[in-house]
Amino acid sequence: MDVFIILACMFFLTMNMGIIAGGARRRAKEALCLSRLFKWGQVFQIYANDNDGHLTGWHELSPGDETYAPPGVSVYFHEHCWIPRLHKYYGKPVEYEQVDGEWVFNGSWDFCMCPSSNMTWFGGEFSGPMTGWDFGWLHEMAGGEYWPYYDSSYGSYGKNSWITDSQTWWGGGELGLTAYWDTTRVSGAGTVPLFGDSSMMGGFAVVHDEIPSESIRVPMAESGELERWVINRHTGGVNMLFMDFSARRVELKQLWQYPWHRNWDSSLAPDPEDPEQWPDWINEL
Repeated sequence: MDVFIILACMFFLTMNMGIIAGGARRRAKEALCLSRLFKWGQVFQIYANDNDGHLTGWHELSPGDETYAPPGVSVYFHEHCWIPRLHKYYGKPVEYEQVDGEWVFNGSWDFCMCPSSNMTWFGGEFSGPMTGWDFGWLHEMAGGEYWPYYDSSYGSYGKNSWITDSQTWWGGGELGLTAYWDTTRVSGAGTVPLFGDSSMMGGFAVVHDEIPSESIRVPMAESGELERWVINRHTGGVNMLFMDFSARRVELKQLWQYPWHRNWDSSLAPDPEDPEQWPDWINEL
């Protein structure tokens, strides 16, 4: 009888140690994610200082600008051009090599990945909050010779597209150009989301974006783009970099309380204290 008791105790001890170890690993990855976002904060800050407070916008690079493009290749960057524009600031030089007559980006994108993410979903299936993104699909849309850089890119952080320089953009949808922040030099910058855990490389959040009805849903859904950040990556929250270049954890219910753009009205946002306004999967976190 004593042997059975001892074996039972050993079994439960082993199980508890596994749970504790799993929790410690998750906390370590979350801390490493925050550390990586602090580094991204330095990158965005240096870029903003070099550009009179402005962040990335839409750009077209002509042949000869080999900082971001292979020799003789034109590259057009849309609002997600934070990727190539900030690459060199992160200390990761943009390098290309020719393979079978075609230019291929030669480098790693791991610095764009949250340590808790382990895969990307384009070309495969979106499998939940740990899934990141990749840009290979743009090769089909824009023509291969224009996108050797993007073809290989991947990550699991996304930029608030409302920080884009509106002078390089041709519209602001229903909100107009006045919704763009344009510059980091604004009052309350510490409350403006800039960059953080996401299932896409960026997006235009609006206050009436729907709350995802389930925790695993393809982030291209038509319910709105805020859901790209509403992912249970860090046990009920995500890590976020703000426009004052500080980084911290944000609970999922709080994401609607931050001013993603200049005209944000948080009084229209769901109440974080009212569980009836939230789906079960978020209430249960």
